[in-house]
Amino acid sequence: YSGYLMDAYETEHDYYVLKSDEAARLPVALHKALAALTTVRTLTVRRGAAYQLVTLDTVLCLERSLHKTIVHTTDGTLETTQLPQALLESGHAEADFIRCHQSYWVYEQAIASMERDFFHLSSGMSVPISRSRRNDARAAFFRLLAGRSAQMDAQLDGDLAAEGARHG
Repeated sequence: YSGYLMDAYETEHDYYVLKSDEAARLPVALHKALAALTTVRTLTVRRGAAYQLVTLDTVLCLERSLHKTIVHTTDGTLETTQLPQALLESGHAEADFIRCHQSYWVYEQAIASMERDFFHLSSGMSVPISRSRRNDARAAFFRLLAGRSAQMDAQLDGDLAAEGARHG
């Protein structure tokens, strides 16, 4: 299993269970995984002396402009002096964003399509992709597409099984 050990660090996870500890740890791991599915994920945005929680599913992208970060959401924009990395760390969301430009981090779930030099978001907003980040952004986009395709296949399989159970 040592060949897979380093890959485990690259995946999003809630808990590790070794086969030798399966009986004792699997119920805890499943409980934790189910809790993570139902938890509303947020970024904590500092605005002056106040803090505001922004649900991750409303975030489109983060834009760094001079000494401020603009959080673009489906509900409008928020400005903060926090660095984008600090915002992402506040919600443990680093893996959910693609850094496509010196000044932009795009929320993966908001991406509708990609052209050579732009991500087009579900809101209609276009975000530039810099030459220096193009290869990484492209690779991340294709991983995202592969994941979406697998989700759609699983959903279709589930729908077909349910349909077969109703008519079978």
